[in-house]
Amino acid sequence: MRAMWTIGVLLSVTALCLVNSTAEAVCNQASASTADTSLWNTHGCWQDFFLWSYKAYDQRQSDWNNRGWNDACNVNLEFPKHWNAAYLVTYGLQDLNCCSWHGTSDYRALAEAASSNFHTRLYHN
Repeated sequence: MRAMWTIGVLLSVTALCLVNSTAEAVCNQASASTADTSLWNTHGCWQDFFLWSYKAYDQRQSDWNNRGWNDACNVNLEFPKHWNAAYLVTYGLQDLNCCSWHGTSDYRALAEAASSNFHTRLYHN
């Protein structure tokens, strides 16, 4: 009985800590992971894509200035990592009716800035 009470208290404290915390992304801007680099190597620095991507994800220069906005071909920085991930969502998913939970169109609608079945309009910062 005491063990269940202890677990209950721990869960309550954890829940309170989570409610009062804010989620912030932490991106290593010193290097790119092997996965980041491997994906990057499939497209290089595709300017037409990242120029489309910043609009599709409503990314604003003021939010990304010191995170690679003006160095969009440096895979180590956060803005290039973001559009690299956008490339993966746009071109890297397999639409397998037999095995996929959702298709590319659902994941794009979830991620991109425009309102969709999944959210109201948003922007990525």
